[in-house]
Amino acid sequence: MLREVIVNLNKMTVYNDIMDHPLLQKAVYLIKPDKPLEVNDREVLEARLRHDMIAWQYERKLNGKPWKTLIAYLLWESENVFSLAGEKGQRLPAAILELAQRDLKNIWNLFHLHWQTISPELNDFMNQELIFPDFERSFTARKRIKALNAFKIILNSDAVSEVEDLIAQVYRQYGCGLLAQNFAFHGEEELIPIENPGVTPLDALIGYSYQKEVLRRNTRAFIERKQGNHILLFGEKGTGKSTSVKALLHEFSSSSLRMIELNPLRISHMRSIIDRIKGRGFLFILFIDDLSFEDNDTSYKELKSFMEGNLEAAPDNLLIYATSNRRNIVKENWADRAPEQGEVHVSDTYQEKLSLAERFGITLGYYSPDQEQYLDMVEKLAARHHIGMDRETLRALALQWEKKYHGRSGRAAQQFIINLSAEKGG
Repeated sequence: MLREVIVNLNKMTVYNDIMDHPLLQKAVYLIKPDKPLEVNDREVLEARLRHDMIAWQYERKLNGKPWKTLIAYLLWESENVFSLAGEKGQRLPAAILELAQRDLKNIWNLFHLHWQTISPELNDFMNQELIFPDFERSFTARKRIKALNAFKIILNSDAVSEVEDLIAQVYRQYGCGLLAQNFAFHGEEELIPIENPGVTPLDALIGYSYQKEVLRRNTRAFIERKQGNHILLFGEKGTGKSTSVKALLHEFSSSSLRMIELNPLRISHMRSIIDRIKGRGFLFILFIDDLSFEDNDTSYKELKSFMEGNLEAAPDNLLIYATSNRRNIVKENWADRAPEQGEVHVSDTYQEKLSLAERFGITLGYYSPDQEQYLDMVEKLAARHHIGMDRETLRALALQWEKKYHGRSGRAAQQFIINLSAEKGG
């Protein structure tokens, strides 16, 4: 039986990539070595496998029995014609479905492998629940464990004849591959997962009710597959622009929303990012923080070209949310309006620079709070942090902090409360 399982795995077509995983290769070698193993050699290989599986599970913040967790994860990780079609709810030709069904039955057999007949020690390890309590509090881990459990439930059932349809349904709900297993990314030439994105509830940001509601409404329309607008959030530093955007991941955590943070200096990577995400079953916000261009920087044209459209249609699963300290994004000089020498059609160049901001369908201003708004933020944050202090003293200290440090802003109020908490705690 064991030999048959391994032989069939090597014959898989749709899920052939699973066999390339190093942990699975090490396990297969122990099951079916190239040559008989001495007792000591086997014990060394088993110890290494246990070590590597613990490290793998810990690194990915996964709870559960090591072997079943690995197989379910590999099933979820595989990006192939069946899993990608399932992600988008598409039906494949019967010939491909037959191949996928055959492979899934082999994976089901692998999931139910009887380690007792291979090694009693490994059997004890493979069937021991590894629980990492801290992982339950991680944003990514909570969502990842929930999806992985859906795959485990199906593989744990006896309905092997229905596994194809059931797995397709799970792909439809959770997707597959890197984009399914992570929820926030750094946008480089390759997408780099952010394991623990710093997201907070949108309502944790005090004030800016109108701006938050516009962000909610536009993002909800996007998630419901209606048209959404690109959004520019502008204003002074510390007013909550970036926090508002990142909070959308928490706000719509049960949806297929993903976020890609793109450094403004990496605008040239937009093409590779678009190629990676177009046609997928997920929706993406491309978050560009602190977007601005100096007067001699022409890279804004690449962003502008994408937003206004060119011969290739922009993907319908991507919106751009950008923050900037400048409403017009591109730095303006008086020389742009009336240079002493240089370009003849000065107005055309000037308008081209300003037109980038116009490509954002929605522009939201985040203005510094006045004194009373700032003090209201301080009071609400103090209550949230359970700081017991009379109102007049709290307000007086907050005003001293504002004058001594960074002026009035949501960030300044937060920093004041953190400092106050530290002093009281000490």
